Amino acid sequence: MVILAFATGPFALLAQTNDSLQETSPTPKLRKMKTSPAPAPATLRITDKVSHRLPREVFGQFLERPSWGGEYGPESVCDAQGRFSTAIEQGLAGMHAPIVRFPVGTDGDYIDWQDMAGLTDRPERPMTTGHKGDKVANRFGFPEYFALADRMGWSTILVVNLRDALYRKKPLAEASVHAAELVAYAARLPVPVRLAAVQVGNEGWFFWPPKPEERAALGLSDLPACAAWLRECLVAYADAIHAVRADLPLIADAPRPSDGGGLENNAAEVWRAAVDHPDVRARYQMLAAHAYAPLGFFTAEQNGEKLKPADLSEDEIWNAATTTLGRFDLQGRAVADLAAYDDIAALGYRVAVTEWNWNGWDFSKRFPQASFRDGIPAALGSAGFLHGLIRDARVTLATQSMILGTTWGITSVRVDKQGKVGYLPQGEAVRLHAEHHGDRVLMSELTDVAKIEAPVRLTTWWPPVARAAVLDAVVTADARFCYVHLLNRHRHAAQSLAIYLPASTATEGEATLQLLTGSADTSTSESGGMTRQSLVSTWQKHLLNIDLPAASIAVLAIPLSTP
Repeated sequence: MVILAFATGPFALLAQTNDSLQETSPTPKLRKMKTSPAPAPATLRITDKVSHRLPREVFGQFLERPSWGGEYGPESVCDAQGRFSTAIEQGLAGMHAPIVRFPVGTDGDYIDWQDMAGLTDRPERPMTTGHKGDKVANRFGFPEYFALADRMGWSTILVVNLRDALYRKKPLAEASVHAAELVAYAARLPVPVRLAAVQVGNEGWFFWPPKPEERAALGLSDLPACAAWLRECLVAYADAIHAVRADLPLIADAPRPSDGGGLENNAAEVWRAAVDHPDVRARYQMLAAHAYAPLGFFTAEQNGEKLKPADLSEDEIWNAATTTLGRFDLQGRAVADLAAYDDIAALGYRVAVTEWNWNGWDFSKRFPQASFRDGIPAALGSAGFLHGLIRDARVTLATQSMILGTTWGITSVRVDKQGKVGYLPQGEAVRLHAEHHGDRVLMSELTDVAKIEAPVRLTTWWPPVARAAVLDAVVTADARFCYVHLLNRHRHAAQSLAIYLPASTATEGEATLQLLTGSADTSTSESGGMTRQSLVSTWQKHLLNIDLPAASIAVLAIPLSTP
């Protein structure tokens, strides 16, 4: 028996006032919703059989220092000595991140890492010019970061500039040794430095291969020559870094799957030819797959038919927004970017997801008819993608982008203009799971679940979704607890779930439900829109029944009676 019963969900008021809301909102063209019915309740059967080990590094974060778009990450919130307030450090600690990627994403291939270093031969650090020409200071550099990482207990993924070598901005030998010097510099710092990996370049498929008119100047005749030069650069960088530290794992970019849009420069062909080679496999352990949605590649289509965003109903917008990030299998389960991971594994590498998030650029402007803001879809989308990462045994590490900032709608820890520190919805979803999870994934089966059939496709960056389960569940465990990670994508309706517990639990007992909810006003533009509750439920005869509120995320911690 369960001692919590939810009669209404967090969107109950919205549901009750829907008629009046529609009177004051633009009336969209109506189409029949494609959500399949399901018996009540759904059933989750959990076994004690282990599917695979779960690396804690899957719950990592990316501390980016960008230079454009009004977001400067740590530079926006540190003092003149590069220090954070106590409130900010407490917010960072609350993300429970074991691993952090630092310091750059897009800017990394356009700047010099030494700008962020404390070098004795200059009086102060210079300003850095980013890839769009914007200037950014370097008060929070490598010494300040590694001191923070030591206090937080983070291990670190460094990112180095590959573009300088590819475009012959420097000779290859000079560029590769310069990148390796960052590893040597970090080792000389007066604080403990825990390096987990180095990523060589960042999203190089955006700029490589070069345009046809650029190839001649680089001495490259065709695409195979571009792939060969890329491979030569990757090998040289690896050898230079391993000359400093031979055991340091390396990450290169993976070729993007061909069923998504956004790139028409033959990048996948060139990158696959470069990394599908024994010289690269012998030096690199992981390939990086990045994942954002809906990003800026907005569309509106369903079953091949182009739609007008203004014609979408609120439920269509909701279903599309909650399923836009990632892929789903035939059962409708979230599987993150399964096609990319299959490709990476086929090439002989492990998977590193070094940037990912629900990123809804201009969502409210595109869908003014929606009476809800983007916060809860962002949280549900992020939780679903994380479920997919947990499910995939090939994912070695993942770092959500980005952990700290002031303006972008993807900053887990948000510092507002008044200095108030809080969490955005995507950060809330991930930190809940980062705090409550096991070290192994258990085999389980979820049945009798309603499906969202063919939700509207919102971005050309990802292929269409055939179906997505309204209720998603993945189960982890450690020596003390079985953790049931749950989400309910339904906008209005609670989902009943009968959970048949594994033999390692007692016949009856109490479990704790960590429940995360929000409201129609929850937004990715401001923190504080999510509410977490800790609730107690009971079970008898290995059966636990719950009603999971509409539009909610939860982790159910069930004590184990045997190791």
